Order: sequence, then C-alpha cells, then structure tokens
Amino acid sequence: MIRHLALINLCLLAYAIRANGGEFTFYKNLDDNHLNEEIRSGNVEAMHEGRARQSAVFKASLEWVAEHYQVQQPPVGQSCVGTKCKPLYPTGFAIEQQTTQLNERLIRDNAKIELIRWGERKYFDEFITRLSTSDLQIKVETISYLSRINNMAALNSLASLLDSTDVIPRRGHVRTQSISHAAAWAMQDIITSNTGISRPTIGPENMKENFRLYWRRWWSENKKKYGDIQFENGWLQRAP
Repeated sequence: MIRHLALINLCLLAYAIRANGGEFTFYKNLDDNHLNEEIRSGNVEAMHEGRARQSAVFKASLEWVAEHYQVQQPPVGQSCVGTKCKPLYPTGFAIEQQTTQLNERLIRDNAKIELIRWGERKYFDEFITRLSTSDLQIKVETISYLSRINNMAALNSLASLLDSTDVIPRRGHVRTQSISHAAAWAMQDIITSNTGISRPTIGPENMKENFRLYWRRWWSENKKKYGDIQFENGWLQRAP
C-alpha cells in the first residue's frame, strides 16, 4: 500500500509541476528509441513526452502499456516434492503481489490518460464506466483521472456523484476521502478550465459541504447548457 500511495503521489507531483509551468526536461532530450524503451518500461513522464511527439510508434507503445503492462516478480528458486516443482517466492510475496497489481493498474491507467488526450474515446468511456464501481479506491482514482483529462463530456457522470454518501475512511497518513467532495473538485477543475468561470470563494465554516452544494447548485442551473456535450466536441487539450 505504501508503494501504491508513493506512485500516486509521484504521478500527481509530475502533473502539479507541469500545471504550474514546470517540466521534466530529461525525457524531451531522449532520442526516439530510448524514449520508446522508457514508455514500455512504464515511465509516466516518458508516456507524456511520447504523446507530445505525436508519433505512431509511441502511440502503439502506449496502447501496449495500456493493455498489457506487467511488473514481473522473478522467483528466488524452486520448491520440489519428488519430481514436482513450483516457483519459490520470498516471504511476503502475496502482499508484494497485491501491491504490484495496484501499481500495474496505475501505470496502465496513465497510458490510457495519454491515449485519451490523443483522442482515443474507448478509454474515456472505460473511465466513465468505472465511476459506477463499488470499489471506492478505484472510484476516487478515476475521478482524479477525469479531472486531469479535462473533458467537459465527463461532467454529467461526475455530477451524478455529488449526492454520494460513500467515504473512504482515514488510513494512516491518508485523510478521509469523500466521493462527493472529490467529484465536486473534479467538476470545478473541468468547468473553470473550459469556461473561464472563476473558482468560488467558500468560507471556512462547513467548507467541504458548502463547496459540494455550490457545484451541485451550479450544475442544476447550467445542466441544459453543458449537460449534452459529447467527447468529440467537448475536448480541450490542456497545455502540457
């Protein structure tokens, strides 16, 4: 779980730096062959650079990562009874394997985000479908993806979560996460980026609930204007 959270934080850090005008220049200076190797190794920043270069080779690699990327855990030996043998993994492998599966999903999803930015609708539709999952961790991850993708076509689905009472309890240093509050934040990011509408000023008293209610009211008043936007004409290419 610690590795899982660390990878999420690394991904968010990369996009936060980029959103504030910063960038990682190392991957911009890589030649195409080395960049392609980095993409296939699951490097998130390399994926972003590959999409920026708009090469069919990089798109094919992103599609491979999105569909097939795996982290390989080699066995440390064999355990044999007579002539029958099976791989022997280190103590704690079951936990490590669970963490690996989480990391694989995050890396695959980052490739899908870049492909959506390339115009691949099927992955956008996949994320929209995920919003109905009962797995709250996947749901909150998907909400954050839709915020980063920044497509107005996601607003209807995000708005449907504004009355959700689902909450992910606090775990260690990770704060309690409310699905409805996460959806409101994602809607704010998308709406303010695409329409020029300013972010609201919400007072400190009962801030989270008032923030949710603000965007719930805004959507009720503006749904007719923005509720039918489709993926093709609702796309805004956010600056890298």
